[in-house]
Amino acid sequence: MRGKPTTGSASTEDKLKLYGLFKQAKEGDNTASAPWSVQWETKAKWDAWEGVKGKSKDDAMKEYIAEVKAQQEKFGIQPPYDILQQRWKPLEASGTKPLPRQAHSAQRHGRQLVVAGGCAARCFGDVWSFDAQATRWTLRSSEPGVWKQREGHAAAFVGGQMFTFGGCQLSECFNDVSVLETSEPCPEQCGGHGQCVDGLCQCTTPGFTGHDCLQPLSCHQDCGMHGACGHDGQCACSGGFSGARCHLPPVCPGQPLPCSGRGQCLSDGTCRCQAGADGADCFADAKNHSAGAEVRPLQHWAQGLLSLAVPKEPSTQHKKWMRVSASDFGIDKVNEDGHVDAANPDCEDNCHWRGLCDAGVCFCQPGFSGRTCSIAKENTDGTVNIVYTGAMAGVGFLASLGTTLVLLQAQQRQKRQKDTEAGYVG
Repeated sequence: MRGKPTTGSASTEDKLKLYGLFKQAKEGDNTASAPWSVQWETKAKWDAWEGVKGKSKDDAMKEYIAEVKAQQEKFGIQPPYDILQQRWKPLEASGTKPLPRQAHSAQRHGRQLVVAGGCAARCFGDVWSFDAQATRWTLRSSEPGVWKQREGHAAAFVGGQMFTFGGCQLSECFNDVSVLETSEPCPEQCGGHGQCVDGLCQCTTPGFTGHDCLQPLSCHQDCGMHGACGHDGQCACSGGFSGARCHLPPVCPGQPLPCSGRGQCLSDGTCRCQAGADGADCFADAKNHSAGAEVRPLQHWAQGLLSLAVPKEPSTQHKKWMRVSASDFGIDKVNEDGHVDAANPDCEDNCHWRGLCDAGVCFCQPGFSGRTCSIAKENTDGTVNIVYTGAMAGVGFLASLGTTLVLLQAQQRQKRQKDTEAGYVG
């Protein structure tokens, strides 16, 4: 939607609404799979298109045109081309206007349109600029003889200089190269989309190019739902998708989702697993090397002291894992037909496949907890409370100390008794 806004600019929601209606009018219903929630831009586009699903292409086009008109009125945009009536509208320009002509050159430089030369009943060698924001004409150069009058010449900007080549004046043609210095090497501060370095704009904002970083880049089909248009006009695909328009699905391992839904599918077909996941397909759980999983020496010593007094739990070393049943999830009956729909994308990381998702909330399988069921609960069967262990250790220590003192006292009495019997008097 082109034109100069006079009462603010369109919000992201306004732009997404136009995007959804345009895609529906052009391609029909959205058939692409839902992107991950962390892909903010792609997910927003997908939601906008999905929100108008079911509308016919004709109805979507009518609503698109109506929405364009509504936003034009809302933001005071007056485009030179009326999309509703499909006709051009003249702009009311101020300042002295150039005389009518043809075969002139016209190059954009920032917000200015630079017009040079051209012929009508006679040929011209003047240069004009038109300010698209102020809608004002300004004569830039009219020096006769500096640049010969001509038409049909080529012109291009390099930084703040406009170079021209060739052209003809009636029956005389030229092969000269001339340059017009505008004294604006980086107009509009590179349009706010780049940096001025040594008199040239270096574009830094994705989607913009040109000598002034004001030329929007266009990629094939806007890179679809799984990519963004890069600096070079090529699609930068995400989520493992590839192709000229990011239409080829990812080839990362994992079922039923790439990387088992527990990692990011990279463009080279490998998985970058999230925390807690491991393996080529991120299906396996990462080993726990935290300090909490290590055996504490004090606890091990205390449990050794109580090994005779506390009955041992049956060893779990040879226990087999039991298959999870439907009752573990609170389900009365198993769906014999199996799961036929795509995984519910409302819950982050699909609850790590350790729970059920309902309205964006994970209901975890027994033994797991956390917002996304990623925390495995520690098994406390067969362990002893640390307080109880400390108390028992203290009692054992005091009992040992008392027994030692009693034995020492009895040994001392026995020694004195033998000394008395032998005739020694202390």
